[in-house]
Amino acid sequence: MNTPASPNPTRERPLVRVILGGAGVLLLAAAGLKLYGWNVSPFAQYGWLLSPTVQTVAVGWELFLGVWLLSGNARRLAWLLTILTFTAFAVVSGYLGVIGQANCGCFGVIKASPWVAFGVDVGVLALLIVARPRAEKGETVGLRWVGGVAVVLVLLLTTSFLVFGSAEAAVARLRG
Repeated sequence: MNTPASPNPTRERPLVRVILGGAGVLLLAAAGLKLYGWNVSPFAQYGWLLSPTVQTVAVGWELFLGVWLLSGNARRLAWLLTILTFTAFAVVSGYLGVIGQANCGCFGVIKASPWVAFGVDVGVLALLIVARPRAEKGETVGLRWVGGVAVVLVLLLTTSFLVFGSAEAAVARLRG
């Protein structure tokens, strides 16, 4: 009896390539807009999350991850880091929205409400969840462990911001 050939495990579904590539383009565009407006009015100056140092690190990470996503290398790891990145972006933009920040600085010279950025972040996360790349041999256990730890850390950080106002305040409260 002749059975159909199994699909090639290294070949990704087109949807995965399109969504990861789109996330890469979005990250590069956001980084480019921040760099373009660096001296004009790049970021609101309220709080450490919007400080030039944090924003510089964010731009560097967006450039690195955007290029990585477009390269197509190690798609599963890139996907996981993209999930973590957009989760962090959603936490930050949601926090900025809750405290009443008018502009999140997420798109550089384009003034955007933190709630708009939050919607974009959650939308990208939903697409990324739909377009999970196939695991390479032996990769699944390690990624699940890293992903589980990351989810726990994001939940702890989010809870500390929502309940105590900052991670530092949460740690101070736990210390008594």
